[in-house]
Amino acid sequence: MGEGLPRAADPEAVHTPGSLAAALRALAGARSVRAIEAASRTPGGKARLSKSTVQALFDPATLCRQATLEIYLEVVGIPVGEWDRWFDAWERARTTSGAFGAVRARDASWKLLGVHEPIEMPGTDPNTLPVYVPRDVDGQPGTGVRARLAEAAVSGGFVVLVGGSSTGKTRCLWEAVRAELGQWWLRRPSGADELAGWAADPPPRLVLWLDELQNHLNEGGLTAAAAERLIAGGCVLVGTLWPSYYRPYSATPDAAFGGGPDADPYEDERRTLALARVIRLPERPTPAEWRRARALADGSGDGREGGGDARLREALRHGGYGFPQTIAAAPQLVDRWKDGNAYETAVLTAAVDAVRLGVRTPIPAALLRAAAPGYCSLDERAQAPSDWFEAALAYATQRLNGAIAALTPVAGGTTMGTVAGYRLADYLLEHLLPDRRRYCPPATFWEACLTHLRFDAEPAVWDDLVRLGHGAFDRLRYCYALPLLDHPTLSWDGRRWTRLEGLLDRRTATEELQEWADAGERWAVQQLASRLARQGKVRQAIDLLRKHAVTGGSDVAKMLAEELVFLGGVQQAISVLRAETDTGARLVSGLSSQLADFLAEHGEAQELRYRADAEDVVAAGRLAELLGELCEMQELRDRAAAGSEHARKKLAEVLAEQGEVEEAITIARDLADGEDSFVKREMIGLLDDLLTQKDSVEELRARADAGDRRAVYSLAHWLAEHGQVEEAITVLRDHADSDYPATRQLANLLAEHGQVEEAIRLLRDRVDAIAPAVSMLTLSLIDLLAEHGDVQQLRERADAGSGYAARRLADLLAERGDVQQLRDRADTGDGHARYRLGDLLADRGHVEELRDRADAGDVYIADRLARWLAERGDVQQLRDRADTGDLRAARWLADLLAERGEVSQARTVLTAMVDAADEDAAPRMIALLRGSGRYAEAECLWRFGLTAEGEIASGPT
Repeated sequence: MGEGLPRAADPEAVHTPGSLAAALRALAGARSVRAIEAASRTPGGKARLSKSTVQALFDPATLCRQATLEIYLEVVGIPVGEWDRWFDAWERARTTSGAFGAVRARDASWKLLGVHEPIEMPGTDPNTLPVYVPRDVDGQPGTGVRARLAEAAVSGGFVVLVGGSSTGKTRCLWEAVRAELGQWWLRRPSGADELAGWAADPPPRLVLWLDELQNHLNEGGLTAAAAERLIAGGCVLVGTLWPSYYRPYSATPDAAFGGGPDADPYEDERRTLALARVIRLPERPTPAEWRRARALADGSGDGREGGGDARLREALRHGGYGFPQTIAAAPQLVDRWKDGNAYETAVLTAAVDAVRLGVRTPIPAALLRAAAPGYCSLDERAQAPSDWFEAALAYATQRLNGAIAALTPVAGGTTMGTVAGYRLADYLLEHLLPDRRRYCPPATFWEACLTHLRFDAEPAVWDDLVRLGHGAFDRLRYCYALPLLDHPTLSWDGRRWTRLEGLLDRRTATEELQEWADAGERWAVQQLASRLARQGKVRQAIDLLRKHAVTGGSDVAKMLAEELVFLGGVQQAISVLRAETDTGARLVSGLSSQLADFLAEHGEAQELRYRADAEDVVAAGRLAELLGELCEMQELRDRAAAGSEHARKKLAEVLAEQGEVEEAITIARDLADGEDSFVKREMIGLLDDLLTQKDSVEELRARADAGDRRAVYSLAHWLAEHGQVEEAITVLRDHADSDYPATRQLANLLAEHGQVEEAIRLLRDRVDAIAPAVSMLTLSLIDLLAEHGDVQQLRERADAGSGYAARRLADLLAERGDVQQLRDRADTGDGHARYRLGDLLADRGHVEELRDRADAGDVYIADRLARWLAERGDVQQLRDRADTGDLRAARWLADLLAERGEVSQARTVLTAMVDAADEDAAPRMIALLRGSGRYAEAECLWRFGLTAEGEIASGPT
């Protein structure tokens, strides 16, 4: 506070418009409004502060502009050196937030925001952090953390720092937020409901602190839609994320490279992260950061306060780790894990499994005690001392160098000395996760979770139980998934209910299904028939479906028909569908279409005639197609003359194919000029094609002038084909502004005749003007750029977020054999580049680089390496990679073993994949069992899953 100023005028006490107004009034002292106005006059006599402006300065309901505040501070004699403190006060008043529990960003506690406690050294204060070593990503122009935060402050944004545990990312982000957004409000959200509330009504100038972002994405409340609303509302979202989460969340899904339609489990996470400015923090400090750290540690660091920090000096002594990790006691955590005895390791492993499978609340000690025996051998259990658990817990909770413990106790309520549970050190979790994710926890773990995480606890525990339930389901441990997912207190969750319903249906006994089927319940008929078919009892399934086909509804009839066709009983299938379709009031268009398809496919023209004459439009269409294929011209003519549009359409098409152009044109013209229908639209295209073929240019012109857009395209095509390129270009230019197909055709025509730059400019201007919504134009532009090798423009569009541009660029670079550019793009996270790089490296035999990239976590390269090994029949190398947790290698290994008839070994591999929660493992194992004739085992696996020990369950448990 400046000398001589009353306490009421202290700028540090200002936080709201009201307190600012009171402080400014105190600054005036005994001066009247008139006196302040007079003192603000310029030499020419003009008042810079009017009386109304001064009065507004003192009004708690208004907030002045910063320029007005500056004039006022000058008038009342505040030294220029004090002005910044008043500007900060004005900024705080301007950013008053309605967010419950928010604090000023510059005042936010580093402990509460997740910055690791530092190691303790003699003479240092444990409540303060070591001197901050500036990171290279802090001040990078345009792309650094602080530049991205400043950019986000303008109109809202999202900044994510990706780096391993204890690499300093949270400290880096905390320092940057305090520096750039210190006067903003900051809130660390308490859960999904709070995030949803803010997304519905975003508070002004609020920083949402999302450390450990994986806990907030999707079900944690931060969906892509919520993030968009928060950013649009002016909020700044900041978060940290481990690379092991970022890679699968951000990767292009397998579906983009030929995988199944459901191979995109992280679609929303990927869409959310696409909204963020992602900045990567290296696993280890850079040489420049080491130099800065050494300078600060010995007190020669550019005169910064805190030079000569003892904790930093100690951190620099450990060469095997980065100094941020050492400051957070990471080396000691790893040693704690390695040095533990059987019981200490069991307790820590149970804690790791709990957190990795979804426990977010403090882990109860009783859960750890009950789970630990399953991680010990029989001899270790027998030899355990009476205080094994107490000793193991003391070992796990001992603070290391005063900084952190492997397990940290969390207080339970307000009673002193009460512990609600324990939190696992995140560095230890990240260190152990790559290995532990391959294993399914033992039975004692699941039973401990069911016993000690209860639905009568707080709602956050319910979420833990549901996540654990999904973890059990993913590993086919249905005996645990069912009780974890099934509880009436849980709110609606589509994924949970779908899985729960499936589990309950699968566990229903065959006898019970038979009773329901006999009672006429269609769902039971379908499930029982499916079960019989899976058991290889296809004939029994068909008998069951045939018995219930007429009374069971369209879905049962359709299922029966498909099974009959599969076994070659086409006529029986047709009979079933005919019976169901002909039930009058229950006529179902889907069945009618399927019946017509069967009839046409098997040449049943008479049945189709009967149905077409009964005004079955689907049958009429299939009949016309069949008559055309059989060249039954007279019947086509008769039906066309009788008014069948389907017959007239097919007749015109057949005549055109036979060279009877004049007659075809007559029919097509009549249909094209008739009432609007799907036939009219198709005939317009045929007519224009026939007119082009017959060189009827004048009629094409007339139709084009009358608004027939297809005629415009056909006319331009004819003109270009006949050497009248300039006229064709003129015709298309006249329509290109409002007709996107004309724009594409014009661009193609320009490119074909050497005017590539103009073609690119035309498409680029149109795309940039009307945008990405018009996807076909965008794709045409990208295709044109790729065809003409314009790497620079493709790169610009790929870097701007166009996945198609990234794909075409990767294809182009691969065609050119440009391995280095593919490497560069792959290293920035471009999935298309990684995919094509893998192909190129494999084709060139660069196996070592494939291995290096696969071992570094590149799933695309890992898959390509595994395929390369499988193509060579290298079982041993595939097995070695699968044993290290490479699920891509495990998939190819299982397929290779199955092809060789080594079913038992393939099954062992697939069981390990199930334990690692690989989504492809269960269907592959079921297919393997069925393929080897083990229908009963396949059925049990599908219905009951695996036991805790990994064997196929024989029934519900």
